[in-house]
Amino acid sequence: ERLRTRTLRRRGAVAILIALLLPVLLGFLVVTLEGGLSRDTRRKVQNAADAAALAAATELFIHYPAIVDSSFSDAHPSGSGAAAARAAAAANGFPDGGNSSVVVNLPPAGGPFKNKAGYAEVIVTFNQPRYLSRMWGGESISVVARAVSRARWAGTNIGIMVLDAAVKNALIGSGNGNLTVTGGSPGTEGAAVIVNSNNWVAAAA
Repeated sequence: ERLRTRTLRRRGAVAILIALLLPVLLGFLVVTLEGGLSRDTRRKVQNAADAAALAAATELFIHYPAIVDSSFSDAHPSGSGAAAARAAAAANGFPDGGNSSVVVNLPPAGGPFKNKAGYAEVIVTFNQPRYLSRMWGGESISVVARAVSRARWAGTNIGIMVLDAAVKNALIGSGNGNLTVTGGSPGTEGAAVIVNSNNWVAAAA
């Protein structure tokens, strides 16, 4: 009878201990599952922001001469740069509306490139619903990503560039003429002559 009483007391103590630890264990489970979901969502939102910024920069590149002479304005939400950015974000799963928003600033409204022409800033926000963590609050979790891209026309400091990737004698210098290459900058940003061929006889004289 005494042994049975001890067994019952031990079972009761274990049940109380499990009841006390259950909320803690459940909390760890919630943090693990929803924390992993948030990290995955953060990656997707950043990818959408990157793609949207590149799409806006593509429009800036197309209109770059107008940007240079300050006659190009894309600040209005219906502008081609903003429209391209929102379309790219929507194609990556985050349309401007509902649980997500897409803010496009041309030029950027903050950061080191604030108010600099030729730059595009995109901020994508996704309001991720709570699942198991609703026990701690019903508000959604905001996941925010920002991306900035640049478009410009610029010289490469390359005098001659031959683009055939595999042909033999991609560049041949022969005859009695003279060739002077100007505008190349060997050892800096570019080179005087580039032959982009992997053939062992890419250039011949």
